[in-house]
Amino acid sequence: MIFDITPILNGEIDKMDFAFDYLPERDGVVVALFPDIGFEAPISVLGYVRNRAGYMFIHADVSLIYKTVCARCAEPVEGKMNFSFEKDIANGGVDEDNDDYIFVKNQKIDLAEPLEEELLLVLPAKTLCRDDCRGLCPKCGKNLNPRTPCGVRLRKIAGRPEAGCSENFAKVILQKRRSTLRRCR
Repeated sequence: MIFDITPILNGEIDKMDFAFDYLPERDGVVVALFPDIGFEAPISVLGYVRNRAGYMFIHADVSLIYKTVCARCAEPVEGKMNFSFEKDIANGGVDEDNDDYIFVKNQKIDLAEPLEEELLLVLPAKTLCRDDCRGLCPKCGKNLNPRTPCGVRLRKIAGRPEAGCSENFAKVILQKRRSTLRRCR
């Protein structure tokens, strides 16, 4: 989203509002780093550019809805997120390799770039369907959340699950140190 800030640069006004919808590009960095997260609706961005005696910055309020799968049980999950961010604007005098600034080019700034940077910081690396998600049985793969036994017996040998259990499931199993032989629930 290219935004023309000529009136601010000319000193005509001190503040300009903006609003736009943004959908990350399929071949962009957000989709590449978060391939399991899908954006069904565009990301809503409202904000402003402000000049305070030569110090310029943007402020943006972002609202989004995303879809992904639970990191433990692979069930579909829909998440909602609202966040705000600010970023300084430089109009010369700063090395363009500096990531702390949005740079003015032809009296315009690109608002998509700082938005993508913030998305990389705030999107969850893992999403759970609920805080107490029990995941999948490491033997048969059945979802353990409905609390119906799958019938598989797991045996611990010296406090460790038997061979064949993955590391993720081993952590869940080891947390429940009730007995050496137990039934999946």
